[in-house]
Amino acid sequence: MISTIPALLGGGTLTSLSTNTRLDDNLYLAIRMALIGLLAAAVRQLFSSTKSRLYDAIFPTAHITYSDPAFEWIMSYLAQSPEAQRQIKSFRLITADARQSKRDDADRLRTSTKKSEGLSVARKDATFVDDVVGQISPVNEQAIFINHNGTYLWITRKSKGYANYDPIDKEEHLEITGLSVQPESIKQFIIDAHAMFFKKADNELLIFNVSPYTGNWIDPIHRPSRSWSSVILSESDKAPLLKDVKNFLSEEEKDWYGARGIPHRRGYLLHGRPGSGKTTLATAIASQLGLDIYIVNPAARGMDDGKLNKAFRNCPPQNMILIEDIDCVMPPRPKREDSEDDDEDDAFGDKDVGAADPGKYGLARSTVTLSGLLIAIDGVSSQEDCILFATTNHPDRLDSALSRPGRFDVQLSFKDATFDQAKALFKHFFPLSDFSNAPKSENTIDDEKVAEDEGVIRSEEELDELAHRFAQGIFHPTPPERDAEDDKVEVEVEFGLSMAALQGFLLTHKKTLRSAACKAQEWSNGLRKEHEDRERKKLAKRAEREKSKELKVNGSATPENEKAKEESKG
Repeated sequence: MISTIPALLGGGTLTSLSTNTRLDDNLYLAIRMALIGLLAAAVRQLFSSTKSRLYDAIFPTAHITYSDPAFEWIMSYLAQSPEAQRQIKSFRLITADARQSKRDDADRLRTSTKKSEGLSVARKDATFVDDVVGQISPVNEQAIFINHNGTYLWITRKSKGYANYDPIDKEEHLEITGLSVQPESIKQFIIDAHAMFFKKADNELLIFNVSPYTGNWIDPIHRPSRSWSSVILSESDKAPLLKDVKNFLSEEEKDWYGARGIPHRRGYLLHGRPGSGKTTLATAIASQLGLDIYIVNPAARGMDDGKLNKAFRNCPPQNMILIEDIDCVMPPRPKREDSEDDDEDDAFGDKDVGAADPGKYGLARSTVTLSGLLIAIDGVSSQEDCILFATTNHPDRLDSALSRPGRFDVQLSFKDATFDQAKALFKHFFPLSDFSNAPKSENTIDDEKVAEDEGVIRSEEELDELAHRFAQGIFHPTPPERDAEDDKVEVEVEFGLSMAALQGFLLTHKKTLRSAACKAQEWSNGLRKEHEDRERKKLAKRAEREKSKELKVNGSATPENEKAKEESKG
């Protein structure tokens, strides 16, 4: 065998060449070793290529970069897999989002006791009673084996060599390896991981926000859904709106729009007094229909027309896009000197909206234009099969091109709270079931004392009486006492209270419903007096401005000025 190697390598030829050219033995040996090295390299390359192809054929692999959203899906899946968690011995600990954890994942490091003694990881002001401390994730180069619905997968977290493209590239990524006999296992696993990541509980709402840096939708936050009964509006107002949204999102309606070549879009504009329940109604509709809410703030720092258009375009179908205070998107028009709305709330305050801004946290002021907003809402590339809700406190500030039908087909006005709404809100805050479970004693006098002191109610009629008393105190207050100076200036103002104001008052009497009913009139009188005082100041300021104008006009008609004019004519 060995004797045949010289023949294979051309030993006779080399010998003849060496003899004829009188090469020394060292050169002859070098040539032979070079040929052997080339042969070995070729064999090694062939073996490596064959091994790589054979490995890829048997073990297909998916590569997912750290910046891709699927990376978080897979890590969340591993977090909830007991099989994967048993294999994690060395791990990464992340506590940045521990206090705002939204899931009961298995990879959440929790306290093993009911007390905080001996706990070294977490802040001192955190709650340690069966609470989250940190999140565990696998380290690099650690392969996690999982059996997913009968298919076998290996998941490895790596920091270099992404997709065998650049061995020097140190971008963190995941490699998901499966078996060729199960060709759809990796794809199905990614689909299931996506579904698990965005899975909602029965009474849960997903809320997404736009990243001001990229215009992408960031990971959602989970919030309890809003019950329909918590929206204190008349059924004649809220029921048709819910029916209209539900009908629009149906497949039948979608086919109808498509058959007629009409873009499947619909906008709802909720306008009225601040705190009247506009956002609450939109949230309740999303909760009722199981929709996710995608919140867009065009006026946020870092936003521009491109990011706004990208956010609208990438919103998944069958969801709700919400723009709060859409009137604040554009800078307010400059006020005239004789404007009477000196004390009117302004979203921009006294700031100079045109002043140069170097940017905060690397983000400059929003450069979103009205044209960019209109294109994002119903441009050629805008998303369809979504509903758009917008709220505003000042509908008169909206450009007619923005509020016209076709962009906002349904508009609902919210006014101050009414007498019936106040009663309904009182009953919603103090349901009979929460205040009728006090133990009864044999002494009737003691029962009455408990009822008066602890807010216990015995019947629905008594609750109705307290609710009526509360609403009566709010909307039929006694005339407040005025000072002598106040009597000099009579003002007639339209005074009203929003639902948010009533809710704020009731929150200070969560356990004392009788006290809330008794003090409602006093509270309402105080707010009314403050409102009248503000109106007096505005009237006084307006009168002073009118007086200064008259002085300027009359200043040119003084006797001295008239005499000077006559002399100049002479």
